[in-house]
Amino acid sequence: MDNMLRNNKGLTLAEVTGTLVLTVMLLGFMLFLVMQAHNGVRDVSGSEAAVQQSQTIVNAIVASARQYGFKPSAAPNSLQFTGSGGESVTYTYNPANRSVTADSRRLDGQGVLQQSSIVFPGQVASFDCNVTGSKIEISLTMLRPNKQIYQTSTTVYSLS
Repeated sequence: MDNMLRNNKGLTLAEVTGTLVLTVMLLGFMLFLVMQAHNGVRDVSGSEAAVQQSQTIVNAIVASARQYGFKPSAAPNSLQFTGSGGESVTYTYNPANRSVTADSRRLDGQGVLQQSSIVFPGQVASFDCNVTGSKIEISLTMLRPNKQIYQTSTTVYSLS
């Protein structure tokens, strides 16, 4: 009978506390690893978005430069292509919200000028254009989420 009274089953407070501390430490470490992986993916996708955005802007400018009859002209923070009949495309850099806007006036099938505007949003750090005759030098600097920059530049010859 004495043997049954001394056979206490269960856990002591020290064992329970030790188990909880180890579990919390393990969960904390796992959470840290998941957050690091998430931040890495976010930085990579943000960097890729900046690269893609710069390619989209440059491709739009190149397409405008190659339009038959469009003549280029540059001013600070802007680049304009003008054509016959009042057609034009103007790319304007806005440093306040770090975007480039493309304002277009083009003739539709019936000869009526149609206006449209496209905003390329928020990661543009600088936009420089230099026009010499039909030669257009474009330099675009984009901000990546991890405070790094991405620069792209190209030279285009318009068909005018």
